[in-house]
This record gives sequence, structure tokens and C-alpha cells, in this order.
Amino acid sequence: MEWLRARSDNELFSLALDRLMSYLGDAEIVPVSELLNNKALLFSSVRSSPDLMSFLMGVITDHVHTFMMSQSISEDLSQLMVIDETYFVLGNPLMEYIVRRARKFGLGTIMVTQTITGIDANVL
Repeated sequence: MEWLRARSDNELFSLALDRLMSYLGDAEIVPVSELLNNKALLFSSVRSSPDLMSFLMGVITDHVHTFMMSQSISEDLSQLMVIDETYFVLGNPLMEYIVRRARKFGLGTIMVTQTITGIDANVL
């Protein structure tokens, strides 16, 4: 992001990158293999930005799903992904796909939210 910021002539883009970098300043890269070893991710530094929270949760969900899809098909549940504050990712059209397809590769999904409004019936 710093590389992009240094080369940008667009003031709005630069401001957006500055804000994003301020949120992610203490971010840590966690390999998917570590995520699948009882790792919980906390997004406390981006709580005040719902769009960024939604984006990051969606990216991580997609990375875990993609990793599991590279594994062999399994009849047994080998991993469980728990997504708290699920309303951040429910609008993502990939959620139904992830929930349906990931089971074949041993990944179960639990979504935690206070209400079930806004959840696609196919995801339920």
C-alpha cells in the first residue's frame, strides 16, 4: 500500500490508502494453515469501519475456503470455521457457495449472529 501511495497522483485514492494503512498498521499476516489450528482472529483495530470489517472477514473466509478446496474430498468433518458477527459477510454472494461446497472437503461452517433477518434461506 505504501508503494501505491507513493506513486498515486489521485488525492482521494491517496487519502483512502492513508486511512486503510492507519487501520492495518499493526496487522499480522497469518498463514491459512495456522488459522486452521484453533486460531481466532480479532478485528478490533477495524471495528469502527464496517466496510473494512466486511471486506477483511470476506477475504479470510475465502482464503480458508480456497485452502480447504485444495484438499482431497472427505466424508469426515476435519475443520470447523466459526464466523461471529456474521452479518458482516452475509451480503457476500459467495457465502452460500462456501457453505455448500466446503462440506465436501471437510470444512463445516458455523455462523453466529443475534438475528436471522437478512440471511438467505439457502445459507440457512
